[in-house]
Amino acid sequence: MKKTVKFTTAIIQFLALALTVAVVFDVQWLQTMFGIGTGPFAFAFAAIAGGTVTEENYPETLLERDVDDIVVEYKPDRFPLTTMMQNQKSAKAAMARKYEWVEVGYHARSTVTTAATLAGSGGSAVSVPVQDVNMWGVGDLVYVPGVTTGTPAVELRGYVQNVDNTAVAIDVLPVNATNLPEIPSGESLIRLARAAASDDAQTASHGAQGVELWNYCQTFMGQFEIEKILRKIRRYMNDEQVQEDLEMFDFRNTRENARLFGPRAKFYDPIKKKYVYTMGGVETFAGQADTYTQGTISNSQWIDITKKMFKGNAGSEQRLVVAGSEFIASVLKVPSVEKQQEPENIELVLGAKVNKIATNFGEVLLKWHKGFDEAGREHDAFGLDMNHICDRVLEPMQETELSLDKTGVRRVDATRLLETATLQVRYPDTHTIIKGI
Repeated sequence: MKKTVKFTTAIIQFLALALTVAVVFDVQWLQTMFGIGTGPFAFAFAAIAGGTVTEENYPETLLERDVDDIVVEYKPDRFPLTTMMQNQKSAKAAMARKYEWVEVGYHARSTVTTAATLAGSGGSAVSVPVQDVNMWGVGDLVYVPGVTTGTPAVELRGYVQNVDNTAVAIDVLPVNATNLPEIPSGESLIRLARAAASDDAQTASHGAQGVELWNYCQTFMGQFEIEKILRKIRRYMNDEQVQEDLEMFDFRNTRENARLFGPRAKFYDPIKKKYVYTMGGVETFAGQADTYTQGTISNSQWIDITKKMFKGNAGSEQRLVVAGSEFIASVLKVPSVEKQQEPENIELVLGAKVNKIATNFGEVLLKWHKGFDEAGREHDAFGLDMNHICDRVLEPMQETELSLDKTGVRRVDATRLLETATLQVRYPDTHTIIKGI
């Protein structure tokens, strides 16, 4: 008889654990097995997930059960951005609701001409109007890959003799030609190293102008309540552990989605008669954008996508690409990526499992993010340089027991989750938004 009781209890505990995993982690086949969505379980968990958990909204079939506590383990892969940022341990304090920082501008390497020039004569300098005049200094060597000179033909090189800020132009002397040839409008000019004369004691300094960026600290809050009378009844879920886990899961889920898609805003709530602050997610700050045609991605398209992510910025040689399911599926079918799909290429990086993909431009850490699918953006992706994304915390996350019973509000045990923080996205050009069209 004792063996039968122990065996029955073990089965009940196993089914209870499976049921909780099915709901919290959205395991479809387990939900189908339990009939969630049409039976009494759907009602029970709908009650737990929203509002106060009361005696009335607990089915008697669950109240009669007495099993051990079930502690839900959160999957770190469900919140890869949060997980990786926490493991980087890069969070710092924010001292104000509006958090501001200054980026040191990256010294540009290239610009384009804004008008065509005439050919020079007598070896003299020619004024070349340029889009970005601030990147140049006297003594800089100019490389013009689209203009050739001489026999055999070589790409033009020149020397910046003067910088004319008023005319937004540079005076260029020919270096590898007798006279400076004509330079068309829209031609690329590349800044090479600075050259000095043998007796020069100094050169003009180049001060990169700071760029001011800012974000609002958003207060994230969650709360769950359970009636005191319910504690006195034998029930399926001992104390409020599972309710707390469900609320924590939702808390982390919404915070993760805010990091991705959140709007940077300050607005007035006319009902509360208070201002509300929301932080901008990485989409607000990303400095680069790219598109591709939804569906199959070819090798050449994948090369263009990765080139866009890594080229033209001072970022690292690694990008975390969080994306929707359709984008992930398309990338995994790229022939050059398929060849790399070996077990050893799936690694744990900063607490999250990712596919490591080598490209000619850098290493891609590919990660499916359910937040994209939940937002209806299955075909989109964000290419992020994690070295330039970090948390700024105004109020660290805290769990507070609210005295609602003592103050005469409700006879419940209430717990509040709260955190006030923002996202600092540095060097925007190292982050790319990729959209399927």
